[in-house]
Amino acid sequence: LLAVAGKGAMQFIRMERRARGAALAVALIALAPTGGCYRSFAREAGDDAAVEADVCAPVEVRARRVFPGVMVLLDRSRSMNMGAGYDWNYWDPAREAIEDITTALDDDVAFGLGMFPDSSCDGMEPNCCGMPGPLVPVALGSSAAISDALWSATCWGGTPTAPSLAACRDALAQAIEDRAAAILLVTDGAPNCNEGLDLATCRCTSPDLYCGTSTQCLDDTRTHAVLQGMHDTAGVHTWVLGLVGGSGIDWVGVMHDMAEAGGTGDAYLAEDPGDVGPVMDEIAAQVTPCLYDVDASLVEDPDAVVFEVGGATWVRDGARLEGCDRIEPDRVRFYGTPCETI
Repeated sequence: LLAVAGKGAMQFIRMERRARGAALAVALIALAPTGGCYRSFAREAGDDAAVEADVCAPVEVRARRVFPGVMVLLDRSRSMNMGAGYDWNYWDPAREAIEDITTALDDDVAFGLGMFPDSSCDGMEPNCCGMPGPLVPVALGSSAAISDALWSATCWGGTPTAPSLAACRDALAQAIEDRAAAILLVTDGAPNCNEGLDLATCRCTSPDLYCGTSTQCLDDTRTHAVLQGMHDTAGVHTWVLGLVGGSGIDWVGVMHDMAEAGGTGDAYLAEDPGDVGPVMDEIAAQVTPCLYDVDASLVEDPDAVVFEVGGATWVRDGARLEGCDRIEPDRVRFYGTPCETI
């Protein structure tokens, strides 16, 4: 229950959490200029009767917690599992980190899982088939299905990042409608698998720097266009976990550019396989926001709002580190301690 008080006004907002029947109580005090009160006649100095005639009309509206939808898109190309003796074998650490995060946040994030290249083309050389759709649909409580899919997968082929990213849009339809859609791209190398590139002029992505086919050319321009398009037209943010040990170190700039095109700044980098889990935790704090839809007319001045969460009060924090901020007219996000409390 959110209680909203404003200049003699009192409003009530019922807040519901839809996961597993759990309840959440948050109190909010807002110095709103109106807030549901009406005045029977004008105040006059010393006129106690007039003051007493001010009437508050309680208003009850519903607010809801917004559960973000996150498509985890995992690179299963051959370089992810180079075998014993290679420092950049990320396959098991990546799967373990994804399993841990999706299990821990099973009630708070609607996760889905996709992998590329598509396993139906395994055996082809190279396998450049983009992911046609998710292995696990985006939904709350999907961690068990994600775990099963992760540990039954193998590595093969190239890195058709652009078409696989594009295939995530339909899977995130509900999250896009809720304005809380994200992709977590986990990859160890540069995007390629574009037959339309010129082998004579392209940048080669092969570890030995010899490309015998245009599908081994760097496909960054097309990939950036897909990321930028989903961000600008559908509000999808793409977070990049770059696995940069071994040959991946050559593509740090490409990974940062992918994250920027996806609207999230720089990529998060893991140089050592043991760093994958901690880096994944850092990203999880960004892609699992404490979002609530509220009445856009609730308060005109966001700086005149105090939230009470778990007995502690929080004010607007423009730096978005500790407290809350209205990120849209009808949406509030909590940051730091109050988000952890929620």
